[in-house]
Amino acid sequence: MKAERYPRRRQLALFALLFVSCEVAAGVALASLLALDRMPPTQFRLSEGQRQRIEQLLAGELSYLRHDPRLGWSLLPGGGGGDYRANAQGFRADREHPFRVPQGRVRIGAFGDSFTHGDEVAFADTWGEQLAALSPGLEVLNFGVPAYGPGQALLRYEAEAERFELPIVTLGVMTTNIERAVNRFRPFLVRHDGMPMGKPRFVHEGGQLRLLENPLASIEDYAALLADEAHWIPRLGQGDYFYQRRFATSLPAWPFSLRMLGVGWHVLMERGGPGRPIAGGQYNEDSQAFAVLLAVCERFREQALRRGSVPVFVLLPPRRDMRDMRRTGRARHAPLVERLREQGARVVDVARAFADRPGEVGEGVSDVAPGDRVLATTGWGGFAEQVKTGVGGAVPIPEEMPFEDAASLLMTYGTSHYALKDRAAVQPGETLLVLGAAGGVGLSAVELGKAPPPATRSWRSARRRAPTS
Repeated sequence: MKAERYPRRRQLALFALLFVSCEVAAGVALASLLALDRMPPTQFRLSEGQRQRIEQLLAGELSYLRHDPRLGWSLLPGGGGGDYRANAQGFRADREHPFRVPQGRVRIGAFGDSFTHGDEVAFADTWGEQLAALSPGLEVLNFGVPAYGPGQALLRYEAEAERFELPIVTLGVMTTNIERAVNRFRPFLVRHDGMPMGKPRFVHEGGQLRLLENPLASIEDYAALLADEAHWIPRLGQGDYFYQRRFATSLPAWPFSLRMLGVGWHVLMERGGPGRPIAGGQYNEDSQAFAVLLAVCERFREQALRRGSVPVFVLLPPRRDMRDMRRTGRARHAPLVERLREQGARVVDVARAFADRPGEVGEGVSDVAPGDRVLATTGWGGFAEQVKTGVGGAVPIPEEMPFEDAASLLMTYGTSHYALKDRAAVQPGETLLVLGAAGGVGLSAVELGKAPPPATRSWRSARRRAPTS
């Protein structure tokens, strides 16, 4: 009997040692995360600053924003502060505007978030006013509201279209707004956000949009939130993508190893998890967020056309998106642009406009200038939208030559020209035999061989005139 029990005791001892070792390691890891203030939050609580902000809202001390039962928040009519001022009609402007478009003028109604509103800039420096300054007969009514999601912008358009004649309407989509499409309480998305306010959002079900109303529809709801946070936070989290993935599951205090596994799971969810709005650096077309964003855009366009307006979508990238796009050559919002253009929608991709701006030239380069059409041998990076190359490898492209023709010139005609002129030294009157003339090099060799001498010299002379380093 003793011989039979001994191995079992030994196994239990080893198991206990392994368990204690895991607990010690997990405990040290948890203590380190706490000490470094890197422990991911697994339960949501309002910060002191967010509670103070709500108290200001309840006391009527906000000078520019107000609670809106349907939209969540909106501009306070006649409110202002710093560079911001709302007119008596409740949108950012320096004067009041009539319902009808004044005779001889063209009116645009701009809807969207902070990029449309013009956060951090004076009114004259907003893109709407800059656009209006280009033509004396153009006016832009700025209905943008800070921190709005695309669903809120759609709802505001539906309300304002009854108050104003808007022949042209734009929906500004900041390229990170796909995340706001599935968020109902701002701090669930941006943990320490200074606007702790509820908002409506749409759900895409069965090919249709269904509205989830603002969960904090009355000002009294905010007072109740402060009084009983434990009751209200889960209620606000219903239908909120970020709450469900970050805060909906509580972690056990012990054992430490199980809590550490829970922390790892929360980190995974924090970074997106299944169905995340952005995957691989681009909008995830299989996500609920993309389905909602696309459906919101489609509804905006349908309603504008029904009212006789011209709808335009304006994609507005933050600085981070521009850096990523220049580095990778990919735009995170490209799937949305493609789907909208497939439907015949008018799209202004501001990110693409910035990316397509002429590049820069290095110090001491005088033979080429930004905006010149050139053909270059890059070695690496030729498929990128922007690439750095030496001036010695840049050949001017004639104005009459399309870029597509120029792109196929060097590897085909360049190879054939070198073979015929520099290596074979073909002379007029000689017979040229090209074997296997089915590819680019073979076909270009036949074409160059049949060309008269001036034509065969033209590209070489252009190459000789190319700037050198």
